[in-house]
Order: sequence, then C-alpha cells, then structure tokens
Amino acid sequence: RRHAVLNHNPFLGRMMQEDLSAYENGEAQTVMDFPLEEDKTWDFTLFSIEWSASVWGISGNSVTIGANADDGSHLEYVYDGDVGFFSNFVWTDASGVQQMRMMLADSGGGHSGDVYFVRGGDLYSDVWEDTGPDVEVRDTFFVSDHPSDGEWDEMIYFLDAECGGGSSTISLTLRDHGSLSALERVWGPGASESGTLGTIPYPSEEYTLTATFTGDTYLRLKIAGGITTSWSL
Repeated sequence: RRHAVLNHNPFLGRMMQEDLSAYENGEAQTVMDFPLEEDKTWDFTLFSIEWSASVWGISGNSVTIGANADDGSHLEYVYDGDVGFFSNFVWTDASGVQQMRMMLADSGGGHSGDVYFVRGGDLYSDVWEDTGPDVEVRDTFFVSDHPSDGEWDEMIYFLDAECGGGSSTISLTLRDHGSLSALERVWGPGASESGTLGTIPYPSEEYTLTATFTGDTYLRLKIAGGITTSWSL
C-alpha cells in the first residue's frame, strides 16, 4: 500500500519478467538493457528523474551499473546473474543523501504462501505550510474507476502533520458525496505525525476535504486508489 500511494520503490510494483523493467507511470522503464556488456550506455526514467546509465564493470556473473542525472543524483546497482535480480541498488540524491537502499536478502525456489500486489492510481495530493494565523481550506476531488481494472477496492492515504507551539492547531475532515465522514483528524499545539498510512474502503464519486490551520502548521496529504490482487504459491 505504501508503494501504491507514494510510488517510493518501483521494484515493489509491476516488473517485466524478461528484462526486469520496472513500471513507472504506466510505462516499463529499462533499468537494465540486456545483454549487459562493458561500456554499454542507455537512458531511462525512474523516480520521475531521467537517468543516463552505463555498465561500469563485469566480474563473473555480477554486473555493476551506474546512472547519473542532470541534477547530480546518481544510482549504483549490481545485477547478479546467478540470482537473476539485483544484489543491491542505491539511489543517492544531489546532496549526498541516500533516498533508497535495496539489498538482496534471500533467493531461490520452493517458496510458498500468499503474494499480494496493490495496483494504485493517484487521486489527490497537496501540501499546506504556514498558511497563516487562521485559515480554512476546502477542496473536492472525484473518484473515477481505474482505466482498465474498474472500481477501486479502497482509497489509501498518506499524511505528515506538524503543529508548532502556542495555539497552533490543524483539523482535517474528508466527507463523501453523502456527507458521511471518511477521515477525521485533529492535531493540537506541539503535536506531530509522520508517515501515517491508512485506508478508506469502497470509495465512490465525489469527496470534499476541509482543513483548518491556526498558527505554525504543516500538513502533507496524498490519496490514491488501490486494487488488491493476490496469488497463492
């Protein structure tokens, strides 16, 4: 669900089996351009960033690949031919901060259990910061079906909130077209919340969002539709 609403790790979503292309915004991205050969170069888009990639080196069945972006960000990842997947993948931004680090923990056959995939689609996103001493925001959005898979099973929301001292407060209410409350939250002075993930079942039609801010405040809200598919291994 976190990937469905944030798209923070494309490798947790759909991938092409034949070349491990990861889907972003509905398109398969060629993170690895097989066959992998010394000094080979290619381009792709990932994390909404355009990358220029090249093979840095090959040692046995391990291939080290690097990719650079115009803003100074870079990727470094290793494809393990014995496993058929990355042994590690690191995304570092222009400030030198690692935004994502993925390491291979296990591989092999004989796995059993249930596997889940949540197909997501953006419905709403906004950020409010230091809006003023006393502000009310009202907004609406319409929940349409997924372009190919029909009705959403649920809405998935992600939020960060922070109130300063004194009399700072935030209130958030989301109501459906029948005026039934789907989400209600209140934060008082000094309160904060980071990375909260939640769901709203059976979304339909139009929703109205109302948020009030007093004093020093910050609120980030993202909402996506989700359709869950599962398989048994």
